Amino acid sequence: IVVNSPDTGLPWTLAELDALEAGLRNYDSGVPSGIWHDAVASRVNWGALIIVAPTVTTNPATNVVANSATLKGTLTADGGEACECGFEWGETVPYDNTTEPESKTTGQTFSQAIGGLVPGTTYHFRAFATNAAGTRYGSDRTFTTLAAPPLVINKSYALAREEL
Repeated sequence: IVVNSPDTGLPWTLAELDALEAGLRNYDSGVPSGIWHDAVASRVNWGALIIVAPTVTTNPATNVVANSATLKGTLTADGGEACECGFEWGETVPYDNTTEPESKTTGQTFSQAIGGLVPGTTYHFRAFATNAAGTRYGSDRTFTTLAAPPLVINKSYALAREEL
């Protein structure tokens, strides 16, 4: 955070933030009390949130069967405001599909069931999180759907139908 001194007009660097610190309203200025006019102590109250880009983790898929799976993620740090979180997924990278995002804050998990998948196929996916400062992505992960169950034909029914 950089502000200009009211006395000299020169810039002061007060703090550097990362996604975990963003959203806090008070920052240590590192300036001794009394230097910034008589009213400012060693803390500056900005009164406004500072938003930085979020961080997100792609977790392993669960409930993987022949034609569906559940994608999972965690919003590691929201960057100072609620984020829209979802997934990109497909058989290849770049991804062909995007899930409907849902609003989350730091530490919350999110998941999305996807269907219509092809049995015995490997899929790629990654989580994403978006706030006013931008969109960030988790790592690419993969899962492979189960093979299709074997087709069972009722022989007695088939024989009975042939005799007609």
